[in-house]
Amino acid sequence: MKITFEGREWDFDLEAITLKQGVAMHLAYGFTLDAWFRALQETDPRALQCLWWLILQQDGQVMPIKDADCSLIDLSVAFGEAQDAEDGEGEEPEADPTPPTPPDAPPSPGPGTPTATTPRRPARRASAPTASTPGI
Repeated sequence: MKITFEGREWDFDLEAITLKQGVAMHLAYGFTLDAWFRALQETDPRALQCLWWLILQQDGQVMPIKDADCSLIDLSVAFGEAQDAEDGEGEEPEADPTPPTPPDAPPSPGPGTPTATTPRRPARRASAPTASTPGI
């Protein structure tokens, strides 16, 4: 994912988090990876500090987690925008299933309206009175 923050674009790969980095986050704040990700969604400052630390780590900058410092709100917004951009990648808008209408075509009838191609039921014939018909 690409995160635009502090005047530059940072590459960040959630799948590149190493075992040592996961252990460091757990030792620093008690986060498992699942708990850390949920905390990111809740804008937990500790989770955002871990995120910034991981971004810096993936950029080759080494420091203790608790020394990673930046604007909390700006990082949160930048991370949210990067997630939105990544979620929207590769998605094509759904095609309209309605076939195009030729320009000179008459309007379509409403549902249940008979048309020239609607099969017609045969007319019911009145049955001849029989002995079982009342009144005879």
